[in-house]
Amino acid sequence: MHIRKAEIDDGGIETVRVFLIEKAIEFSAPVIQEKGNIFLKPNKDRIDIYCHLKDDPNDLEIQGSQIRHILEKIDAQQVLLVAKTTEHSQRILNGFMLSGFKLDSYKTSAKKTPLITLDTTPDDASQTFWEVNANILCRKLVAEPSNDLTPSKFVEIIKDGVKEHQALQLRILNRNDILQEKMLALHGVAQGSTQEPFVVCIEYNNAPKNSRPILLVGKGVTFDAGGISLKTEDDLAQIPMKIDMAGAAAVYSALLSAAATNLEINVVGILGLVENMPSGSAQKPSDIVRTRNGKTVEILSTDCEGRLVLADLIDYGVQYYDPREIVDIATLEIGTMHALYDVYAGLFSNSEDLAERLTKSGRDSCEPLWRLPLHKFYNEIIISDIADLQNRNSTTKFASGSTAAHFLENFVPPGLPWAHIDIAGVTIRSRQVSAVGKGISGFGARLLSRYLSLISAVDSPHQPFIDKNT
Repeated sequence: MHIRKAEIDDGGIETVRVFLIEKAIEFSAPVIQEKGNIFLKPNKDRIDIYCHLKDDPNDLEIQGSQIRHILEKIDAQQVLLVAKTTEHSQRILNGFMLSGFKLDSYKTSAKKTPLITLDTTPDDASQTFWEVNANILCRKLVAEPSNDLTPSKFVEIIKDGVKEHQALQLRILNRNDILQEKMLALHGVAQGSTQEPFVVCIEYNNAPKNSRPILLVGKGVTFDAGGISLKTEDDLAQIPMKIDMAGAAAVYSALLSAAATNLEINVVGILGLVENMPSGSAQKPSDIVRTRNGKTVEILSTDCEGRLVLADLIDYGVQYYDPREIVDIATLEIGTMHALYDVYAGLFSNSEDLAERLTKSGRDSCEPLWRLPLHKFYNEIIISDIADLQNRNSTTKFASGSTAAHFLENFVPPGLPWAHIDIAGVTIRSRQVSAVGKGISGFGARLLSRYLSLISAVDSPHQPFIDKNT
């Protein structure tokens, strides 16, 4: 397995060997110790790097990212990776690839970063390879500024991506279609913006037609100013609200990964692409909106807009596609971030089986989930005095993650397995928690890709899943 530098600058190190070792060894001087149990041993015509492997998969991927930074620093031209096990080397390569993405396309004088490409022995169509690529694509989309990545621009990007895969088909709903479908909750979020709203349905069919699809639903608010319930300057500085479309980016990226790896599965991804802006035509606090399934919602805050978008998407997806289970993903509630910070995404589900499969997928993809509670007493908090529901807690600020999840559950038919993944705290990070490093994480793309792969590997969609790690 080789790593070679695609662009070779004069004066670079000719050969670097990277040894992945499971036990610590003693070195004869000179040795330079780096972070992450990594040691550099210079020789006459080469440098040897020894990486004392850690046990945790996420730690291994972080070591891979650290090795990449070392190779860039010493300007390596050719690298030989030596490992005893494929699993260890794959994790190191994952970290190596994940840490290679940098958003510098908007810099007029960006520092040229050495481009290191992987020339690997495994087939490049491997599931792991495409999961990593899904993360990188997701990060590219989430990192784009909202003046460039408007809802209409997002639609054009999706069209271009889908063209490359024959198994993918598109259905795109514009404003008139949205109104005709009576998606008035979603449209209410969009009506304050000059940007046109869209609902995008991406269909991947690679299993028998009688196999009911998985439904993935992604929130795609390309900029969230809060609407009339305007966010403060400090709010917007703390979390750049261009990232409020991260759920949609994760769903789109995972579907491209499924198509690239030819998974034998039927999946539908539904994305709600809108802006949430204040204006004379914007939805107002105290308005009552009727959702697609007929339930009415009292708007207490126009800054609790994501659940309104998702509610109509879930109902639409259930009616048109008859899914066997639903997973929605969104940057939804700061309360979830208060509980879990930047380490875990919040998982809420009405199905033990689905929750276990998603938890395993998160663990395997280094995008971990922590299950948070649903309870009928949480649902009582969002019952309105003048409508069926209200779009935020009126009596308390506590348990906002759980009440937001319950709001969505009101639009899921009884008995249909459903899960809500809240990525509010993990979409952007101020420290290194994974191989991705600081900044936009792309959280959700690898997780959903691994989840679809796991479903595809199960012989029967009704076969119970057993996680041997629990």
